[in-house]
Amino acid sequence: MNKRNRISAYAETYLQDYEFESVMVDSRQRLILELMANKQPMKILEAGCGADLLCSKAIRDSLNFDRWITIEPSKNFLDKAQSTYQSDERLVLEEGFFEDQADAVSIKYGPFDLVIVSGLLNEVDGPVEILNAARNAAGPEGMVHVNVPNAYSLHRQLARAMGLIADEHEMGDRNIKLQQNRNYDAASLRRDVESAGLMVEDEGGYLLKPFAHAQMEGLQDLITAEMLDGLWRLGREQPALASEIYINASPKR
Repeated sequence: MNKRNRISAYAETYLQDYEFESVMVDSRQRLILELMANKQPMKILEAGCGADLLCSKAIRDSLNFDRWITIEPSKNFLDKAQSTYQSDERLVLEEGFFEDQADAVSIKYGPFDLVIVSGLLNEVDGPVEILNAARNAAGPEGMVHVNVPNAYSLHRQLARAMGLIADEHEMGDRNIKLQQNRNYDAASLRRDVESAGLMVEDEGGYLLKPFAHAQMEGLQDLITAEMLDGLWRLGREQPALASEIYINASPKR
């Protein structure tokens, strides 16, 4: 299956199974918004926009920026994002694959203060290729933010202890359904980031998730916003068990 057909199939499957995934997206975006509030990047490049727009939340939170470019390959997500991007002249939506378009975009707009690669590396054939493109797009003082699901998440360790999987890196039903390629742990994520000529500045996790998506969906009537906030903070405190992990890195100088 070529990249274009694969991303089309992926987007349709992803949107059909979005119930608890929306909580995960919100958790990822919460982390990035905190990073932006701290670093105050003026020029942002984003690899894909997904179903919930991070730029809209940055605007909601009154975060200041001059330019926000998103490179998105999925027509499904492009169509959803179009009206928002057309309503703000600071926002630019480019169609294409990040690894194919990032160089041209950085030539056109100059180097970026922050390059966001969120929830992507575990799903693609060439993660280091994408990280290379992100490094090239970041300015001399720029930062690349990467986040991925954590193989050693509490819920995956529980699945292994229950005998549902033989190893935490094993692909589960949801991984297979979404055509995902790998389950990262902190060491393997760091390895790929460093292989792309990036230097790790900061790393950690967020959102401690006790159970798989399907089980968490069954508990949504019981889980309050306060509980989710506590679970998000516990993931920050205990990154080894967090559902997702992240790295903030800079180009090696």
